[in-house]
Amino acid sequence: MNSLSSLSKIQYANVISLCVFTIGLGAEIYHYGFDIMRLINLANFALAWYMFINIRNVQKTIHKVTTVLTDADAGTFSNRLDYKEGGELEQMRLSFNNFAIQLSHYMEEISSSIKEASQKKSYPQIDSSVFKGDFKTNIETTNEAIANMEMDTQSIMATDINDAIGNIGTGVIGELELLHDDLNRSIHYIDKIVDISKLTESNAHDSIDVIDEITQKLHSLIMSADTSSQSITVLNEKTREINSVVDLIKEIAEQTNLLALNAAIEAARAGEHGRGFAVVADEVRKLAERTQKATSEIAISIQTLQQDASDLQESSESTNEIAQKSLTSIEMFTRTFDDFSRGAKEASSYANSIESMVHVLLAKIDHTIYKSNAYTSIIRRQKRLEPMNHTQCHLGKWYEGTAKEKFSKTSGYSKVHAPHAEIHRLVNINLAYIHPTDRVIANHKEIIDNFTKIEENSLAMYGYLEDMIKESQVKLY
Repeated sequence: MNSLSSLSKIQYANVISLCVFTIGLGAEIYHYGFDIMRLINLANFALAWYMFINIRNVQKTIHKVTTVLTDADAGTFSNRLDYKEGGELEQMRLSFNNFAIQLSHYMEEISSSIKEASQKKSYPQIDSSVFKGDFKTNIETTNEAIANMEMDTQSIMATDINDAIGNIGTGVIGELELLHDDLNRSIHYIDKIVDISKLTESNAHDSIDVIDEITQKLHSLIMSADTSSQSITVLNEKTREINSVVDLIKEIAEQTNLLALNAAIEAARAGEHGRGFAVVADEVRKLAERTQKATSEIAISIQTLQQDASDLQESSESTNEIAQKSLTSIEMFTRTFDDFSRGAKEASSYANSIESMVHVLLAKIDHTIYKSNAYTSIIRRQKRLEPMNHTQCHLGKWYEGTAKEKFSKTSGYSKVHAPHAEIHRLVNINLAYIHPTDRVIANHKEIIDNFTKIEENSLAMYGYLEDMIKESQVKLY
């Protein structure tokens, strides 16, 4: 009895009441006959019967509602209430059917949209204007979820595309490594160019010293030639003076010879008295002849000496002229060689600068490859590099080796250490989140913050590397 509904209890009570009323009415009519009271009792019986019939109808309606609700509880929302009633029951039927229609439409739209989104065919938005209340709110929430699914799918697809592209050929890292190898080979030739430039500069400097020495000797030769020319000029003047004296002596000798001849004539006229005078005159004549002969020989020697001096002077002047022209040519050659020496020095400086720039470029490429492997390790959850300190990577080895030899005297060199060490510390922290277990999602904020700091330190380090190059460059002018 406790399992019966209140309506069933009323129905059973109504049946019992009708039975009792019928028995009582029959007994009264049997004992007292049929009168107005019996008629009223019959009307009361008819009213009770009418109530019984309507209660039965309400029970049938409730049974139908229960059946539809049971189907809905089982997951079937296509059934509807189809009874004919009025009042509250009709309002219940209409409200329930509208609810069922809205719920069914809601389920169909949700199912269709999620199915399309799950298959990644499309991401349709449900029209929320046809829904009411919580249905509309849930539809709007579902639309947001579908939009987020679309963005997530696009993000995943973009990642897959990036991975696929990155796996084509050797990928960006592979290209950088090839470029690194090419530059490494180039630096070998650049080193040779630098050595040759330095040797050329040294040889040019030594050649300038030799040319300066030759120039100084030519100056000395020109000065000696000038001195010799002056001495020869003096000698020529002296020989001309001697010629004048010889001519004078020759003239005196001729006059003496003439006087001796006249004396001999006069002695011959004097006869015996003039014999002694004739002897003296003859001796004077002989002396005059010897004097003429000697002066003639002296004149010939002087003329020969004068001719030789003239020839020597001409030769000296020619030598001086050649030396002057040689000096001019050597001075022009010296200026040209000075230009060549400056060019060699400039070429050596530029070669050194190019060598430094290529070394720094190689260091930057090494660091870029290191960072890219760090990023890829986090994105793919696979270690692309092992944790290491700042002295173990390619840049660190270069920093402690070649860079120390070339740039240790610059202020930028010492500044590279701090950001480089910090970069390795942060990368090692991030790598610890993928091995031995994947903890990237749980620590994503710290990982992103670490990568942000890595880029900031990389930018600062690149600036210090550029400062090293600028400070190491030789000012040519």
